[in-house]
Amino acid sequence: MSTFQRAGRAGRGTDPSLVALVASEDQLDQYVINHPEELFEGTPERAVADPSNPHLLGLHTHAAAIEHPLRTTDERYFGPTFPDIVSALTDDGDLTRRQTADGLEWRRTASGRTVNPYERGLRTITDRTVVLRVRGGQSDELGELPLDAALRDVHPGAIYHHQGQSYEVQSLDLDSDVAWLAPTDSDQQTRVQFEESMTIEEDITTKPLATESAHFCANTST
Repeated sequence: MSTFQRAGRAGRGTDPSLVALVASEDQLDQYVINHPEELFEGTPERAVADPSNPHLLGLHTHAAAIEHPLRTTDERYFGPTFPDIVSALTDDGDLTRRQTADGLEWRRTASGRTVNPYERGLRTITDRTVVLRVRGGQSDELGELPLDAALRDVHPGAIYHHQGQSYEVQSLDLDSDVAWLAPTDSDQQTRVQFEESMTIEEDITTKPLATESAHFCANTST
């Protein structure tokens, strides 16, 4: 439904418009590209959820802790069962409880990291990961990254951001798959530059529009 809502914004005026869906390599996009009838002929999905469902609340609470440490005042967002939920997540090892100057807070533990299937590329499926370790921190292990993400984000000298804290990467040891980081007050950021080129291999079909033509082509990206 959201796809058609976004497409509709291009046709609000009186001029002819063209909407292009550029698919990434995640599993959902690839399914839609190979089964276009599901998008154009299928009925809109119906989502029904009970926000007080304890299973959903546990997932939502854990997801919130990934973004920011949880505090007792967050009960106003998660309801009266919030203390029981964070207690269960702590017992399961997904959250760590500690006392701070601002009161109790719960943080996500490295072992409680969830895997997002949309972050796994179809071209680089691998179980190899790089462990992030911190020198001089309260916890030695910060978390871990898939190898391809580690090569991009934690090369020596990079500034890596995690839960509001900045770290400078001191070394990346690919023999032991460990990256060593140190806390830093730097306000700099590390941005990866990509170079990509596209070659049209075959013009498969052409559809004339009001003033232009749309081409369906086979191409190679590098």
